[in-house]
Amino acid sequence: MDEDFPLNHPSLWQEYYPKAKPENHKYDFGHVVILGGSEYVGAAKLSSVAALRIGAGLVTIAAPADVWSVYASWVQSVMTVPIEDIDAFDAFIEDDRKNTFLVGPGAGASDYTRQCVLAALGKGRTTIIDADGLNVFEGDHETLAQAISGPTVITPHEGEFSRLFASVDLGESRHERASSAAQLLNATVVLKGYQTLIASPDGSLVMQEEAPGVLATAGTGDVLAGMIAGLAARGMPVEKASSMGVWLHTAIAKAVGYGLLAEDIATHVPAALKGLYSYSK
Repeated sequence: MDEDFPLNHPSLWQEYYPKAKPENHKYDFGHVVILGGSEYVGAAKLSSVAALRIGAGLVTIAAPADVWSVYASWVQSVMTVPIEDIDAFDAFIEDDRKNTFLVGPGAGASDYTRQCVLAALGKGRTTIIDADGLNVFEGDHETLAQAISGPTVITPHEGEFSRLFASVDLGESRHERASSAAQLLNATVVLKGYQTLIASPDGSLVMQEEAPGVLATAGTGDVLAGMIAGLAARGMPVEKASSMGVWLHTAIAKAVGYGLLAEDIATHVPAALKGLYSYSK
């Protein structure tokens, strides 16, 4: 293994996870806002539970008003708010206690999604962009790059990555392309695949060992995005949050094995965290 590209390992990020102390309250661990979609409502649900399980203090789904009840009647610990339009979304995320945004899972490849990505980035706070949040910038990475003003993570698979950067040559190898993209956007790039790469704007890169094939099922990417958002909201630097999220995501999938559902990953997060950290009152 090239020493410039270390394997992802807890030693790289374990100390950055803020442990719970008796004096802590929920706002100490951040507030994740997830944009909900009208059609694929399961994606934001998966992301939201993953964000809570991994340590976010609060999670709210900003749901389209016409399907708000679908989200609101689901998990009680996930808050929901009906959002009518981009102005309402922008106003809702104005409160700076909402420190992390996740835009894309199940959101729909629409102009509204694009506007929400730009609104989130405009706040200068941590933003995770996945799935349709990337698809709406197909061939237009320049607009995305210009909008980034705070800690940002993009989590594309190969198809989404290729569409986003269709207008530019980033190099031949996956390492080159991931690193070039991170520097071009000034964002952390989690290029998902058999060997997931976590590339940072400073040129550093971490590679996750081979992902198990059981992750090739619907919703696992939404869970990963939620895990990264929850870790970032809790206070981890985005590159450390990304590496930790990817490592746990892979480790849990390997432990569960055949029959894995995306929901299973979030369910197993507490046990995985207990394996990494002791807890005392």
